[in-house]
Amino acid sequence: MRPGLIIRLLRTANGISQGTLAERLNVSRVYLSQVENLHRIPGLPLLRHVGREFDIPVSLLVVADDEGESVVHLQMQLLLKNVLAAKIQIGLTRRTESLPDEDS
Repeated sequence: MRPGLIIRLLRTANGISQGTLAERLNVSRVYLSQVENLHRIPGLPLLRHVGREFDIPVSLLVVADDEGESVVHLQMQLLLKNVLAAKIQIGLTRRTESLPDEDS
């Protein structure tokens, strides 16, 4: 998976607007949009900021799907995808828990 797609998934799962995340990362919203839509490739400094923002290893953002077929690579890729899935689920759970009750 490409870094921009992972960033978008993390951002939306955590209920963060593109403008808010761009501000937190100290980049323009237009640039972040270009990254998320795969029109720009983010540099390592931005990926480090994203890693800190979402508390994930930078390696999760840079491992490509097509880097090889070695057993080690495939196991690492699966592990990183599981970490990403867990992070997204935690973000969705937190977001749902913070919504007001309909009875209120």
